[in-house]
Amino acid sequence: MDKFSDIPNLHIIHATGSAALKDKEDLYDVIVSNFVLHWMKEPELQDTLRKTFFALKSGGIATHNFDHDLPNTYLSLGKTDEEKMKELHNVNHPIKQEKFADLAREVGFIIVHSEVCMLKTEFDTVSDLLKTMDASTFGLFGWEKIYNDAKSNGLQVEFDTSEEGTPVEVMKNNIFVLKKL
Repeated sequence: MDKFSDIPNLHIIHATGSAALKDKEDLYDVIVSNFVLHWMKEPELQDTLRKTFFALKSGGIATHNFDHDLPNTYLSLGKTDEEKMKELHNVNHPIKQEKFADLAREVGFIIVHSEVCMLKTEFDTVSDLLKTMDASTFGLFGWEKIYNDAKSNGLQVEFDTSEEGTPVEVMKNNIFVLKKL
């Protein structure tokens, strides 16, 4: 990341799961994860939290933003293709606020801040929404094809909409700030 090269002691690591934290102890001041944790089953999530805790220096902060529930758009399309919905449930594991708080405390974190918030993203077209859904699920599901197949079969797919009538994705997210004492 050349655009941050002038910031001393900044190291950006892009990795999957806890791979970046392997065997690192007391190394980082801050660790940030954004829309990652809901892709992990509980054992991997626990391992990631444990490795995050040990990778942080004393007084270090970890921030996490992740799905609390499946977004409405996925639920709407899932009603038209039960098999795809089962596949989604096999890879996406939304985490309730209370459960995550318990897991974080178990490894030694104190919770500085936690909240559940609604994130609304407005799109110009349904196609734009579906492309974003495909990108956010790594292209595994082909949401645009599911949508078009549903329409071809006469099924009604309803999305949340803005006041102007454009499609909106509504997501309930968890935001956590954790601290290692």
